[in-house]
Amino acid sequence: MPPLSEADVAGGDDRGDTIARVTKRRLLRHHVGAHAILNVFIVGVWIAANGTYFWPAWVMLGSAITIALELLPRGAGPGQRRALGSTPR
Repeated sequence: MPPLSEADVAGGDDRGDTIARVTKRRLLRHHVGAHAILNVFIVGVWIAANGTYFWPAWVMLGSAITIALELLPRGAGPGQRRALGSTPR
C-alpha cells in the first residue's frame, strides 16, 4: 500500500482514528479487487471448459459472504469497554 498523504487524514479530529479508518478502507478495496480478479479467472475457466451449469456462482457467493463479513462492525473488546466508562472486572 502506498503511504498516506496529508490529504488522506486532513480534517479528522483524532489523527489515529482517521488513519485507522483510511487504512481499513484501503484494505477493503484491495480485498474486493482480489476477489474480483479471482471471480473473473474462475468464470474464464468455466468458459474454457464449455460448461453448462454455472458453478462459478458458488465461488462468487463465497466471495460476497467474505466481503460482507469484512464490512460488519466488530464488537467492543475488553479494551474498548473500559474506554467507554465501564469498570474493569
